[in-house]
Amino acid sequence: MARRAWILASATALALAGCGNVVTTKIVGIVGLSADAAGNPVVIVAPCGAAYDQVQVMGLIDRRTADATVQNPVLLDLASATTHSEPFTVSLTQPAPDWTARGGFEPTAQTGLDIGAGSGTEDMGATPVQVSAQDYANVTADVVIVREGERWSRADFDRIACDHNAWPTAATSTS
Repeated sequence: MARRAWILASATALALAGCGNVVTTKIVGIVGLSADAAGNPVVIVAPCGAAYDQVQVMGLIDRRTADATVQNPVLLDLASATTHSEPFTVSLTQPAPDWTARGGFEPTAQTGLDIGAGSGTEDMGATPVQVSAQDYANVTADVVIVREGERWSRADFDRIACDHNAWPTAATSTS
């Protein structure tokens, strides 16, 4: 997949924060994509001291062929009845009852996805994850895909997600 051909979705976390922008939105924590025990894709969020109640999925447009004015579409908005300050997972296809979904998507119909988490009340969001449709379809429970398709072991995600200084350099995987 030509990740470099994509224009990064304007940090999904910024869109989640409503009035947030690149200058004021505080980025705390990280979002990853993994699988539950049954092998179904789930989003895992490490809030790292923040409290998040929103998850958003945007489709990534291949900028090699798209008009420059076309924006990455918001495919799915999930809002939780409660805020989550501890690491949590949420299914994008079958969210738990305390999550309200608006929209939907077919992962294989997308070039890629940008998935972020944020707060509905604070100008704050987590580092989003970008994944290809193929990576989405092939996630496993022992690996967490983060940032721009990097693969961390689940143990490493649990250990270093909130220690930004321990994160591997971009494009390095730990699994």
